[in-house]
Amino acid sequence: MRQILKIFREEKGFALIEIAIALIIMGLILGAGIPSFLHYLKWQKIQQTKEKQEKILYSIAGFVLQNGFVPLPASPYEKGENFGLSRQSLNTPLDMRGLVPFRALGLPESYSKDGFKRYFTYIGGGVQKGGGDLSTHSSFCQARPAYSLEVDERQSSGILSKRTDRLASKSPVVLILMSHGESGYGAYCGSEGDVNRSRGSLDKQQNASQDLRVVNRAPSIKPQDFFDDIIVWVTRENLMAFYGKRPCYQQEETREEGVGHVVI
Repeated sequence: MRQILKIFREEKGFALIEIAIALIIMGLILGAGIPSFLHYLKWQKIQQTKEKQEKILYSIAGFVLQNGFVPLPASPYEKGENFGLSRQSLNTPLDMRGLVPFRALGLPESYSKDGFKRYFTYIGGGVQKGGGDLSTHSSFCQARPAYSLEVDERQSSGILSKRTDRLASKSPVVLILMSHGESGYGAYCGSEGDVNRSRGSLDKQQNASQDLRVVNRAPSIKPQDFFDDIIVWVTRENLMAFYGKRPCYQQEETREEGVGHVVI
């Protein structure tokens, strides 16, 4: 019995200070790993957003080849079976801005939202023209948009670059597809189509407005210059050439611009 008691007295456990040191080390390891993991998750959501934007553009090109026009946005105020259907009339510039018309494009509803699970803003579209001798492809390539869409590029120097009138006339922008990023400021939300209150830079506030002009630029996390929108835009020619595989112009021409996106 004495020998057994002696063994128990000699056995040692972890001291409190040893446990505390172990917890501190574990905390440092986790503290270094969590930011990297969160950054990876954000990168993954951005990649999902871009993949969805590409899929939508291919679907729109297919729609144009069949119908001869880019579908109008879906209204964020519709409910039930009408939610996700393209608007049928174009009365004001406001009708050019809304949600992805996923039903008209034959896409699942999940494609109306970006990788952050917020609605894309879809700007563009037109209405089907009356009957004629032109094919749907020719009709689309020759038709003039009812309203002009503008995409201004903000350079790293702060200078705002605009497309020239010649380019805008020759190959107009026909679609802007915008994710409002991780913050979601400016995205449609709720059953009534409300827009999340926008914060950050004047450029982000511009993109959250009801205007048909958007600003494309590099992201920024600075509070007064915050910008996290992810924008893809296409001209008429490049929608057909790149996504429809049927360019409007058969002869090879030098295209100065036509497809734009923010590289993150």
